[in-house]
Formats: sequence, C-alpha cells, structure tokens
Amino acid sequence: CAATARNMSESQAAEQARPSVTGSPVRLSEKNGGFDLTATGAHVARRQPGDLSGASDDADAEWHAGQEMSATAALLRAITALVAARGTLTFGLALVTGRKLSSAVRSFFSTDTVRQAGFMGTYSFLYIAIRRYLATRPSAMGSLASNSFIAGCIAGLSIAIDDPGRAHALATYMLSRAAALVCHAGVRRQWWPALQWFPAAVFIACEVPIMYGYVLAQYAVDPDYYRLIMKWSRDINEDILETLFRNVAPSEQYIPCEHAGYHKGPCTQYLLYDLLQNWLITAKMYVPIYCLPRVTLSADRTLANPVSTIKRTIRDIFNSGMMLATYIFMMKAAFCASRRYADVKKGGPVSLFFLITGGLASGLGVLWEPPSRQEELSIYVVPQSLTVVWNVLRRRKWVVPIPAASVVMFSVAMGFIMHHFDDSRKSRGSLKPYVRIPLERVIDGPLIGPSKRGRGNKPTKAQKSL
Repeated sequence: CAATARNMSESQAAEQARPSVTGSPVRLSEKNGGFDLTATGAHVARRQPGDLSGASDDADAEWHAGQEMSATAALLRAITALVAARGTLTFGLALVTGRKLSSAVRSFFSTDTVRQAGFMGTYSFLYIAIRRYLATRPSAMGSLASNSFIAGCIAGLSIAIDDPGRAHALATYMLSRAAALVCHAGVRRQWWPALQWFPAAVFIACEVPIMYGYVLAQYAVDPDYYRLIMKWSRDINEDILETLFRNVAPSEQYIPCEHAGYHKGPCTQYLLYDLLQNWLITAKMYVPIYCLPRVTLSADRTLANPVSTIKRTIRDIFNSGMMLATYIFMMKAAFCASRRYADVKKGGPVSLFFLITGGLASGLGVLWEPPSRQEELSIYVVPQSLTVVWNVLRRRKWVVPIPAASVVMFSVAMGFIMHHFDDSRKSRGSLKPYVRIPLERVIDGPLIGPSKRGRGNKPTKAQKSL
C-alpha cells in the first residue's frame, strides 16, 4: 500500500509539473522523465503544483493543434461560401418569381457582390492572422478566448468594405446578439439572477417604438421591416393609415369602422375572423420552417422518435402561428379602440396612449412561444426598435450622426461573439447553430462534410476539472 501511494504521488506531481504551452501547435512527449517540445516559436510556462489555471488553455492548444487553417485558406473559404450562397439565392429567387435570367446574372456579377465577398474574405483573413500572431507572442495573454476577442474586434473593422445599409443592419443585429451573450455570461458567473421572463419583457417593450413608427413615423422604420408589417396587416394600406389614424378629419360624431372604410362588419366580428385567417396564413408559412430542418438536418433523430417529432412540430407550428396572429389581432384591436374612444371633434393623429397600449398588447403574442424562441425574437426586434428611436431623435435634432458608428458597433460585437466562440469553458451552446455553424465552416473548415469541431463539443477532462 505504501509503495502504491508513493507511485501515485509521484505521478500526480509529474502531471502538475507538465509545462503549459501557448502559441503554435505543439506536441508533448515524455522522454527520460522530461518533456520534448516539438514546436517552434511557442511560449512555455511551467505550471506550479496545485495551479489549474492553465488546464483549459492546454486543452484548447491541443484541440486546435493541426486543425486551424491558414489565413489565406480562410479567406478563400469565406469568399467561396459567400459566392455560393448569394448565387443560390439570386438564381433560386429568379426561378421562383419568374425574373429574367439576364437580370439575375447582372445582380450576381455586380459591385455589391464584390463588396460583400471582400468583407467576408477580409474578416476571415484578419481574424485568423491576428489570432495566430497573438498566440506566438511571448507576452501574449495566453488564453485563446482573450486573443479571439482582440482578433474579432480588429477583424470586425472590415465591415467598412460592405454596403453601408447592410453594414448598419448587420452591426445592430450582431450587437443585440452580443448583448444576449453577455447576459448569459453574467448568469453563469452569478453576477445577476436568471430571469426567464426577461426576453418576453424586452420583446413587449420594443413593440412600443415599433408601433409608433408604423403609424406616425414611418420614415423612422427600416424600409424592409415596414413592408413586412404592411404585408402582415393585409387589409391595412397607406390610405387607411393616412385618413383614419395619421390625419383624422374632425367630425361631429363617431363613425363606426365599417362605415369609415376600415373593415367590413362590426369590430368584434371582424377581429375574430381576422385572427383565424391570420393564423391559417402564418401557420402555412411556418410549416417548411419547422419541417425541413427536422427532415434534412435531424433525420436520424426524427426516424428514432417519429411520433414525438410529429407532435413537437405540430405544437411549434400552432404556437408560432398564434404568436403572429395574436400580434396582428392586438394591433388592429388597438386601432379600433382608438377610433371608438378618441375625441372625434378634435381630429388629428391617433392618441399616443393608444399607440403605447397597442404596442404593449401586441407584444403579448410572444408568450405563445417557448423561452428559447422568445429570446431569438427579442434579439431580432431590439435593433428594429432602436432604429426607430434613433431616427425619431435624429429628425428632431436631439442627436447628431456618429461617423463610422456601424463599424464600431460591429467591431465590438464580433469581439464578444468570437470570445464566446473560442472559449471552451463557456461552450458553444450559447451561440445558436445558424451563427455557430457558419463560423465553424469558415474558420475551421471544411465547407462541406463533418465539422472539425464535432457536433457535441464535449468538454475535456481538463475542462471538467475546472
């Protein structure tokens, strides 16, 4: 027993004295009681007994060994992925919509394609090159995640190459997603408690500026998002908004909506029938959104549990359809209430009170969705809401334009996102697949085939020990 205990103590001491390596990919092999470092330009630091601070860094260095592609390869992969995706989208839409093939070809071989491909390629090239440079410096911070934050911030400046409008939309969206990652990190580190209702509250609050911009300040809403709201509203057009809500003519008595040209029949009957119609339309829209990924990307799990998959799919389609239908129902109900209880003799635009209550009520539709979907929807509407607020304040000259604001926002956002992407202790579970998988394909490769990072992202023994 004493001999066994002595051998275990010597093994543990040797393991704790193993040098931690940061920098170029390395391989450690024991020779005559020592260690043979077969790498060049690596920074070696001996870990003291009982110090586990470098465990994750060793695991990260071993994990990245031989897997990180060169910066030039990342540039070519990013450009290839962008050209393939844009070509598929451009020519696919041309076939579906009946657009002329010559017009699709001109759109594909345009300056806009070159700018977008240049941005994607430059970002990937700078990120890989800077991260590898930081890892080989003797004074490097030592953590791949910290180096990834710096590399992500510097590489994010490449957004200046892209189209300014698209750069602004991408910067605000990525900043919103980075804020969500920071919130998750604070919960993990116990800086603040986990609030399950917080994403829903954010979504509901963001609907107030959006409702205001939709009715009274359409100049402040993103044009694409404004057209999307008009499409969801179906029977509400610009003439109805202008005559019944924006510039209401004074009258001696209240004119019911059915006689004012807003809709047919009494308000209650119209709203209930419209709710059913909107659910049928939106449910059809969500059928391919939920079915295609489970048939193609998760076919093995679908075949393993077909009954539960079908039940979950039906439930998701119903809830998402009810979310959007309830959103429209509450918005139109607020319109009807504003006309019924407004001061008809005064006229003018609709009361701000009804816009606020209508925005809050329409946001309640998000409660149909599960918490994970509530978070994604809140991440989507936060940039739209902030855009409305900023444009309204700018029109009133309460704020001034900030030069290169989109570039700075995107740079900071990508720093946080790449920090989470490469920090094995935080796991990539906090990054959604449609954000994580493209990064894995471009940064680590390959574009097609099994990912080098694997599907599970299981922690190593060193990471579990932390």
